Amino acid sequence: MVATIQLIAEHDVSGVSVDMVAEVTGVSKATIYRRWKSREDLIFEAMTYIKYPQAAPDTGSLRKDVAVLLGDLVSFLNRPDGGKVYAAFLNSAIRNPKLAKLRGEVSRSARVNYHTAVKRSIARGELRPETNIDVLIEALIAPFVYRRLGSPDDVPSDLIDQVVDVVLTGHLAE
Repeated sequence: MVATIQLIAEHDVSGVSVDMVAEVTGVSKATIYRRWKSREDLIFEAMTYIKYPQAAPDTGSLRKDVAVLLGDLVSFLNRPDGGKVYAAFLNSAIRNPKLAKLRGEVSRSARVNYHTAVKRSIARGELRPETNIDVLIEALIAPFVYRRLGSPDDVPSDLIDQVVDVVLTGHLAE
């Protein structure tokens, strides 16, 4: 799978063929097709192979919990097998229903710890009870994904505190 992921990072999902995977891995196309029925199945499995960090911080502070979670996101997006492959995956998921379904699963999975942190924060009285959790999480995550999609440069980790300040300011309880 590592070779397929590297090929996706270099050539995008649409640019990866079974011939390329066979050449890089040194196995025959027949061997690949015995394991995966189609190129799409091979790509799908490669995308499920990439693991997003699943930190579950509980520092007692939403600001600190979110900083840890966003730090993990930035690290993931800056990995060669993370950000470039994820960007290629998002692009392909627009046109491929199977990858779109996987994108939804990946997105939900990546948000679980954010949901937990925000719910704890509401229970502690840090955030207003009427806080729209999904909008808050999207506002926290979006600047980093946008930077990864819009620039070949690494996502700067010094943005974390700035984004947290801007986003949480509008949601904190008084």
